[in-house]
Amino acid sequence: MRPEIEAQIAAFNASAPKAKTRRASPEGDLQEVVVRVVRAALLPPAKLWFCPNGGNLTKAQRGKFKARGLLAGVSDLHLVWPEQGYGVIEMKAPKGDDPNVEQEAFMADVEACGHRRGVARSLEEVLVILARWGVPMRTVRL
Repeated sequence: MRPEIEAQIAAFNASAPKAKTRRASPEGDLQEVVVRVVRAALLPPAKLWFCPNGGNLTKAQRGKFKARGLLAGVSDLHLVWPEQGYGVIEMKAPKGDDPNVEQEAFMADVEACGHRRGVARSLEEVLVILARWGVPMRTVRL
């Protein structure tokens, strides 16, 4: 990642409210930055949301969530924008694993339905993906 982008992300992170204590989560931390920046840049009525899918659930919670529609492999971020725009982005830690089999299958199904898919390991990669998709966004100063 370019040094100026890293500096902008660090400055943006410094302005965010601090959590008391938590486990290190490079993917989660990156995703929080991506959501803040992209939401600030999206032009209405476009929307970006996170789909909590799994995580540290008890067996009972997993069963209840599955009955309510929990689906293995659902992408982390979902985005809609005018003119039939829909896309999903699977976020991965900068030095993390590649998407797993279920995640790849979900993204393939999204693509088979005529929509967009992407995998990103940085804010810069997300912004490149959104530009390639033609998502209408304003310039945001970080």
